[in-house]
Amino acid sequence: MYTADTDGAVIRKIDLQEEIVSTIGGNGILAAGYQDGPAAESLFNTPRGIAVDDQLNVYVGDQGNNAIRKITPEGIVSTIVGSGSAGYKDGPGGSAEFDGPKGVSVDSLGNIYVADRLNFVVRKIDTSLNVSTIAGIPGVSGYVDGSLIEGIIGRAVYALPIGNNKILVSDWGNDVIKLIDLGTSVSSQNIESLGNVNVYPNPSNRLFTFSSEERITKYKIFNNQMQVVRTKQMLNKTEIQVDLFDQPNGVFYIILNHGSKTSKLKIIKS
Repeated sequence: MYTADTDGAVIRKIDLQEEIVSTIGGNGILAAGYQDGPAAESLFNTPRGIAVDDQLNVYVGDQGNNAIRKITPEGIVSTIVGSGSAGYKDGPGGSAEFDGPKGVSVDSLGNIYVADRLNFVVRKIDTSLNVSTIAGIPGVSGYVDGSLIEGIIGRAVYALPIGNNKILVSDWGNDVIKLIDLGTSVSSQNIESLGNVNVYPNPSNRLFTFSSEERITKYKIFNNQMQVVRTKQMLNKTEIQVDLFDQPNGVFYIILNHGSKTSKLKIIKS
């Protein structure tokens, strides 16, 4: 059994058969800090969540350092994702940012799920150490059920994969357990088409045209801070145009409901 000794800033292992407690991360002598390396030299800051994979690697939600740390069976501590600074950013592990990550868990494929507490979202770290947001709206706390892009989490403290593309989330801010069904998830794509949806031109200086084989009934556009900048519904057209004349240049994401499908595309205004 493993536990995060939060106040002591160390990670402990409890051998229930031998009744022995040992420290496997952090040194328990120096004050809390941030340092990778051999376990006896490593430092943690308010460690919270603990997860163990099939190879007995231990993953730690290092809340005070806004990072996810890894302890190998050989006793080497490393940072797998997180920059050490509080923030919100998806992407490759070294550039990704978290704000007070707490609960962590690992699925059977080696993907890691993180309750990013102060960003009010649930994040996924895949086996290539790419970070993505799978539920919640960054910086928005509340209580809304619905699609993954619309659902709002109060304050997630733990996320547990239970199989069949489903995850249970302990929403401490709302005193509820929420169920995330990834079967209806939408993933960002760095391409101009997703399924039978096309966008052109992309990039564009302001006007984008979207077409689908099925009628488009609703769309919602977010900027790179995940703030809604456009929304419209009941269009019932196979082709629509969106004018971003009042938005700055940059990356945007559009969620399209077309027929029985939902697609998310990345568009660039330049």
